[in-house]
Amino acid sequence: MVDALNADLETYWHGLLAGQSQDAQERYDAARKRARGFGFDYRLAPSLAELPDDELLARIRTIMAQPRTAEAAAVAAVLGGEAPAPLRLSTLFAEFERLSAAANRDLSPDQLRKWRNPKLRAIANLVDVIGDRPLEEVTRAQALDFRD
Repeated sequence: MVDALNADLETYWHGLLAGQSQDAQERYDAARKRARGFGFDYRLAPSLAELPDDELLARIRTIMAQPRTAEAAAVAAVLGGEAPAPLRLSTLFAEFERLSAAANRDLSPDQLRKWRNPKLRAIANLVDVIGDRPLEEVTRAQALDFRD
């Protein structure tokens, strides 16, 4: 029992070391960071066909130069193997708040509370009506249901 638990834990830590975290957003962020480390902009796999041949070959050479243990992580980073995590309704406000941080930096705590609370309440009401789902899956009919 202890040996199996230890083996699972070792596999988990080796996976983290290789960039294989459980969270989709963490895997995507790690792949982007790793691609920058290799000197490439992170691009999703379908957009790689638009690259010039010499850059595509440079990406493949970079993967071939990696040790076998890091090859899967290098492929995900250099050849765009990790898709960004879908933005869910429950995380929508946190992302909006992050993007609005510069505009809100001069607000007092009370002003920030007044700015934040109506938005949080609206998202909570939306989730109550249509459920927590990825933003791109929200349909017009669901939006109209929420409005009503």
